Amino acid sequence: GTSVAVQAAAETAKKVTVGTVQKIQESAQTATAVHAHDMARAAQQHVANKTKDVPATDAKGLPKILMAIWIGMVVLLLVFSNSFGSLASSAGRAINLNDRVESYRASITYWAQKDGIPEYVEVLLALCMAETGILDDPEDPFACSESGLAVKQPNGITDPEYSIEIGVYCFSLKVKKTGCKSPADKNNLFKALQAYNMGDGFIDFCDTYYSGVWSVECARAYSKKMGGGSTYGNPNYIEQFLRCYTFGTISGTYPGSLNAHGLCAPLEPGWEQNITQHFGGMYSGSPHKGMDIGMPEGTPVYAAADGKVTVANASDSWGYSWGYYVKINHAEGVDTLYAHLSSVAVSYGQYVHQGDVIGYVGSTGNSSGNHLHFELYLENNRVDPYPYIGTDLLSKYLERVF
Repeated sequence: GTSVAVQAAAETAKKVTVGTVQKIQESAQTATAVHAHDMARAAQQHVANKTKDVPATDAKGLPKILMAIWIGMVVLLLVFSNSFGSLASSAGRAINLNDRVESYRASITYWAQKDGIPEYVEVLLALCMAETGILDDPEDPFACSESGLAVKQPNGITDPEYSIEIGVYCFSLKVKKTGCKSPADKNNLFKALQAYNMGDGFIDFCDTYYSGVWSVECARAYSKKMGGGSTYGNPNYIEQFLRCYTFGTISGTYPGSLNAHGLCAPLEPGWEQNITQHFGGMYSGSPHKGMDIGMPEGTPVYAAADGKVTVANASDSWGYSWGYYVKINHAEGVDTLYAHLSSVAVSYGQYVHQGDVIGYVGSTGNSSGNHLHFELYLENNRVDPYPYIGTDLLSKYLERVF
């Protein structure tokens, strides 16, 4: 009776494990194209070998079978996490792609795998869309003819497949130079993308003069330095990229998830898909000094970090053009501002915790529709708040300054 049970357990383990591997293989064909398939086959062979070596008629072999099952599931977990884990952790995806750029997905996936950055496929698709999305049939869809890497076609790339190969390789070098950990590492991702547009010198310039923190101001300063009076590269390249990419809902950016030295999102999950104006974009002839996020009237607005309310304007509907607004001091030289509120839920001098509701989205002041205008001040200078949300950049800033 025991040997029959052991045989049955072994056969069940083999069927379940192999069946799971086959399902992962099917998913991997669309998700990672090259890498997951080979790993799944290796996992299948590994589990098959383990179950084959277990004596099916030996009652004492039952623990070995259980061990084989355990090993098989661990291998499957590794396959799954390797194939999909990095993609899930970043929660980012390319958006607004046209059919031409979408048709490059398989090729981009292949070269991203070859160059060791498989988790950046969605970023690369968005990068391609940002570069040549408006063109019908470009010969150089990644616009990398001037990269100096196209040795096979040094006078200009004319083969789209070769452009993809060189473009992906060029971007992989920027990722490695910045030390970008994943597509969710916003600051280093933005540095890598800006360097794709302006060259590696931008990374060195940013590290030397801006403490390694990307910003539109940094990009403009480098453009001015290199342009000698004319514009060099595109200082607003990240804004161009973000029209084609969304980070989605990043774990750790919702109320209460970070301490006072980090910023959580000031709005509920899904806010990133509703950004209508990034910091630095031109507004009424001058650079926009905050980030606008379109949301329905009455949507709760959250304190991005612990702090003391220094302004709680709930009476002047114009309020310096901000309408009803709240300003919070989080640390010496660190403040956030939340404008165009329909109503204010805090009072002057009140101490708030990260994630507390401080007001509600509206359209008071100089506003043409319901949205939150969100600002971050460092040493009384308004900076782009986007890279600081859900990251440790603010903590690093405080450690460096104080």
